[in-house]
Amino acid sequence: MKLLLSVAVLLVALTVMADYASAEESPGVGEHLKKFGHKVKEIASDIGDKTKKAFQGLHDSEGAKKMRNWLSDAGQKLKDVLNIKSK
Repeated sequence: MKLLLSVAVLLVALTVMADYASAEESPGVGEHLKKFGHKVKEIASDIGDKTKKAFQGLHDSEGAKKMRNWLSDAGQKLKDVLNIKSK
């Protein structure tokens, strides 16, 4: 009986020591949060860059240039008509 109890206590002690050793090797919650924060920052930066490129491409497109020119001309014509009527 004493031998069985000694073996059981020894197995429990070895299990606890093995869990403690593996816990020391694995990174803590702080490290996981740091890595997560860096990944989120990287993803956000990547999305920002892609969005900026998309809007720049839209701004530089031929259709956008034609629309800006048309609006500018229409605005100028409206100013001219209003100027004539106010005089």
